[in-house]
Amino acid sequence: MIKRLFFVLTLCALYCTANAQAGETTFGVKAGMTISNMTSEMNGDAKCGAILGVTMDYGITNDIYLLSGLNFVMKGTREDDVKFPFSYLQIPIHAGYKFALAPDLSLTLHAGPYIACALSGKMKTDGISVNLYNKNIQNENGLKMRRFDLGLGFGANLDWQQFCFGFNFDGGLINMIKDAKIKEGNWSNVKAHNVSAELTVGYKF
Repeated sequence: MIKRLFFVLTLCALYCTANAQAGETTFGVKAGMTISNMTSEMNGDAKCGAILGVTMDYGITNDIYLLSGLNFVMKGTREDDVKFPFSYLQIPIHAGYKFALAPDLSLTLHAGPYIACALSGKMKTDGISVNLYNKNIQNENGLKMRRFDLGLGFGANLDWQQFCFGFNFDGGLINMIKDAKIKEGNWSNVKAHNVSAELTVGYKF
């Protein structure tokens, strides 16, 4: 149900963008840091990572914007000496409202869904790195992770001339643990949702 809803929202956003007659599109780049965790019974600690991306701002009106792009985002969690680093390709589709604060200075508040696909996911401990998306390892450990993620986010961008300083928070809606049958017991009901906060600096062309 969630996947179908997101698919419909994505088509609507793309249709509106393609058929809009007015407005301009601005592309840019950004980089920064992430603080991420997984909300689950694991009770893990937050970990730091990086985010790199290209941005697209489409002006629907002078004040309302469609904010999107393509980001490489590092997420995950850690529990004691065990680290769970994940990396995703992520596409946000946010609607934003821009407030003019001064000449060449504006604040944009935005919110909307995101869709993401995991490029890699590992479990690291004592110098050992295990690929959590390797089918043989999944069958051996009894832990299967989902690659697809879908969630909601909100944030704020402070634009000064061509520079953009951004804050964003994302919360996942999908349980990233597809199945977990650990030797100590059946953990199939354990849930783990991605949560992350991002601080970025960008430049718009």
